[in-house]
Amino acid sequence: MDLRRVVRSRRAGTVQGLSPHIVMGENDAAQCLSGWSVRAQQLDRCVRWVGHTARALLQLPAGATHVGVELWVPPGIDAPQFARLTLLDPWVGNLPEFGPTVDVSFRLQPGRWQVLECPLPAGGVGEGETELQLQVGCDARRGPVSRLLASIAGRLFRRHAAVRRLWLRGDRLAATGVTIIVLNWNRPDETIDCLESLQRADLRGARVMVVDNGSSDDSVARLRARYPDQHVLALPENRGYAGGNNAGIRAALDAGADAVLLLNNDAAVAPDFLPPLLWTMNSHARVAAVASAIVRQGYETLDVAWLDIYFGHGLVHRRGVNALPGEGFSDRREVEVAVGCSLLLSGEALRAIGPFDDAYFAYHEEVDWCYRARQAGWQVHYQPYSRVIHGGSKSTAALAEPLQGERAESSADQLPNALPLSWNPIRTYLGARNAVRFVRKHGGLRQRLYFVCSSLYAVPLELLAVVMRREEDLMLGLWTYRRALSLFAFGPSGRVSAATLLRTPWRLAVDLPRQIRAAHRAGQTAQLVEHCRGLWDGLRDRPLPLERLRLR
Repeated sequence: MDLRRVVRSRRAGTVQGLSPHIVMGENDAAQCLSGWSVRAQQLDRCVRWVGHTARALLQLPAGATHVGVELWVPPGIDAPQFARLTLLDPWVGNLPEFGPTVDVSFRLQPGRWQVLECPLPAGGVGEGETELQLQVGCDARRGPVSRLLASIAGRLFRRHAAVRRLWLRGDRLAATGVTIIVLNWNRPDETIDCLESLQRADLRGARVMVVDNGSSDDSVARLRARYPDQHVLALPENRGYAGGNNAGIRAALDAGADAVLLLNNDAAVAPDFLPPLLWTMNSHARVAAVASAIVRQGYETLDVAWLDIYFGHGLVHRRGVNALPGEGFSDRREVEVAVGCSLLLSGEALRAIGPFDDAYFAYHEEVDWCYRARQAGWQVHYQPYSRVIHGGSKSTAALAEPLQGERAESSADQLPNALPLSWNPIRTYLGARNAVRFVRKHGGLRQRLYFVCSSLYAVPLELLAVVMRREEDLMLGLWTYRRALSLFAFGPSGRVSAATLLRTPWRLAVDLPRQIRAAHRAGQTAQLVEHCRGLWDGLRDRPLPLERLRLR
C-alpha cells in the first residue's frame, strides 16, 4: 500500500465501531486511512512553513481512554519537526469558545515510524461523532536560511507525512492479567518473607508464581508446605536470573497472562506498589516495561532508580544511588534501562522482542532487554510511586568471601546520605563478563574501542583504590589518578616538600609493588581479580564457570 498516496486521499469517511480495548491492527489500516484528507495550509506559530493538516471523523465508543496515531515523516531539510493532535468534543465542537477537548503537541523524529498517543480527559468526551485533526510542520524557531531552504524543498518535493494506524483504545492492562514471578534459589526464608508482603499488598486479582531455580535445599518442600495453594514451578537446575525468569515468563504467557512482573525474592513490596505500575503501563501503547523505586532496607534512601548505558567501563551509570526520592527521583519518567528488582513487562512487548538472553545468566540481562526494546521503538519507564524495599543481591552475596581489612574514611566531600556500599566478587565477575558480551552484541567499532580504552584506564585506578583502601571513593566517582598520586606521595595533608618529591620515585617503584603484593596476599584484591577475569572470559567468549562460582 502506498501510504503517502492514501494519506493524500480526499475521500470523506467515518471510522465506526472501534472497540475501546483493542488497538487497531494492520487489517484495519485501509479503513482508517480512507477517512483522512490532507491539504497544505499556513499553520499557526507553533508549526509553520511546510505544514500539512489531516482530518478524520471518529465515532467515539464508550470507555475510550486514549487516542493515537502512528506516522512517518521523511528525513531532509524540509522534514516536519512537530506534530499536533487535536480532538474536538462532539457536543461542543461547533462552539469555538469552548475550545478542543484534546490539544497536544509532539516532537517528531524524521525518518522512522513513531507512535503519537495521548490520554482522553478523565471524564471522557462523551459518545458520538467527533473530528480528529493532525497537523505536522517545521519549527518556527529555525534560522532564516534554514527556513528558506525548507520552504523551497517543500515546494519542489511536496513530501507529506505517512500514516499507518489510527486508533482509540481503553486500558491495555488490568491487574487480573498480571502474573507476578518470584525467583527462588536456596533462599526459602527470603522468598517466604516476599510472599508475605505480597499477601498484604493490594494485588487486585494479580496472580503469583514462584519459580524455584534448581535449589539444592528443601526450598520447594518448605514453600509448598507453607503455601499449599501457591503455584511453584520447579526447575531441574539453576538457570540464573535470566533463564529462571524466562521459564516463568513462558509459563505465564502460555497461561494467558497479559503482562508479567519480575520481583526479587529478597524484596518486600509496599501495599500499594502495583496500581502505579498499571497506571504507567496503560498511559501509552508503546510502554514495554515499568520499574518500581528500589529503596534500601532499613533506610529511606534509594538503592538505585534507573540505569543509563554509556558503553564504557562498567557499561552503565547507576542513577539515584543513596539518594532520597525527593532529590530528583520523585517523578515518573522515561529511562534507558529499568532495574530488574521489580519490573513489569508487557506481554505484547515480550512476544515482539523475546524474553531475556539466557547467555547472560545473571546481571545486565535487563540492560540487554531494555536496549532491544528501545531499539524496536518501545518505551521504558521509572515509576517512583511504586515502592519496593530491597535487601540487596543476597543470592550471590552468600557465596562471596568477605574482603579483609578495614576501609579508609574518605576525606573528600561525600554524597548526602552516604551509606556503606556492598562488595561482591562473584557479582563483579558476572557483571564484567556480561558487559563485554553486551558491547560485542550491540556496540559498533566506536563503542568497542571506547569500552577497551576506558577499561584500560579504569582497572589500574581500581587497583590503586584497593591498595589504598579507597573503594568507597571509587564507587562514588571521587577517585582519580591525580588524587591517588597525591595521597600516595604526599599523604592526606597534600603538603609538597623537597623531601617528599625526592622519595616519590622510590615509593612508586618499590613501595607500591610491595603494597600490591601485600594486599593480594591478604585477599583484598579478590574483587578486582574476578573483575579482570570476567573481562577476559567475556572477550574470549568462554562458557560460564558455574561450578567455580558455586552457582550450580
